[in-house]
Amino acid sequence: MASVKKVKLCNVRDINEGEIKGFRVENKNIMVIKIDNKIYVYDALCTHRNCNLARMGLLKNNRIICTCHETEFDIETGKPISGLARKPLTKYEFEVEDDIINIIIP
Repeated sequence: MASVKKVKLCNVRDINEGEIKGFRVENKNIMVIKIDNKIYVYDALCTHRNCNLARMGLLKNNRIICTCHETEFDIETGKPISGLARKPLTKYEFEVEDDIINIIIP
């Protein structure tokens, strides 16, 4: 079995509803999103031109929108819905323990 690493990101209360919050973990740009009290964790770099979605992304209609070139990604899957990106965002597994979000790094 491949080894995995669990890394603490933040407290669930640190993420506001409708917010994208960025983190730098293990040399990766990670974003945490909270919509309808559900948490999502993705790679923060747009798969088109590597724009940082934690800084330049918007949330609208359950989509993550890259403001660099208007690519829209599905919030549930990370797959591009429209725009120039063709690859989905990398989605990270995570656990919430005692209100702490821990990302699983493969």
